[in-house]
Amino acid sequence: MDYNVLNKNQKDRMKAISDPAYVMKWEAPEFMDYLLGELPKVRKYQKDKEVEHEIASLEKVLTTYDAFLSEKSTFLHEVAKRISDIHNLKDSWRGLSLYEIETYVKLHSFCLISGEGGIGKSYFIKCFEEQLEQKNIEHLCIYGKFEKNTNNINVEEIIGASHTGFVFIVDAINEMSEEGQHNLLGILTELKKYPRIRIEYRIEQIQWIM
Repeated sequence: MDYNVLNKNQKDRMKAISDPAYVMKWEAPEFMDYLLGELPKVRKYQKDKEVEHEIASLEKVLTTYDAFLSEKSTFLHEVAKRISDIHNLKDSWRGLSLYEIETYVKLHSFCLISGEGGIGKSYFIKCFEEQLEQKNIEHLCIYGKFEKNTNNINVEEIIGASHTGFVFIVDAINEMSEEGQHNLLGILTELKKYPRIRIEYRIEQIQWIM
């Protein structure tokens, strides 16, 4: 099935069981931005004027980052060099660390979200899918409560649509049939071969983004 048709079907069914008046406030609202591919900004301090040029150079490198298309090891090497240039002039600078950047770059490839049942993990995925749609990021979001098997998922179509990035999301794998879960593992194994495809899935109380 065309992934856009399948995606709309899943979205419509999720909307049908969601309370439109329900709004959840995230403890860390910026996490959604990071999950969508953003990086933390440089923290600015008046006392850092002596390294303004080097900070500007770092910020320029940060603007080149694309969560789907950037060669991450090359990007991190450039960031490390710029931060080192700043520290060579001012060792006490704490505007941004390489560790912070590495953490969020890894988040764009793999993320684990866990918590007790009923705290809103599926709702978060619904909101995440809506953000992907608003940003015109190609994606497919499957809910195990509706789709008990994976026969409708066209792997080749997803691969073909991933040249500028694709996010494949599966919520509640444990609610799928045994055959559906088994087939899904094969699909995930195949899609993981393509670095421009990110995978998010939830099983019981755990959600992953790869």
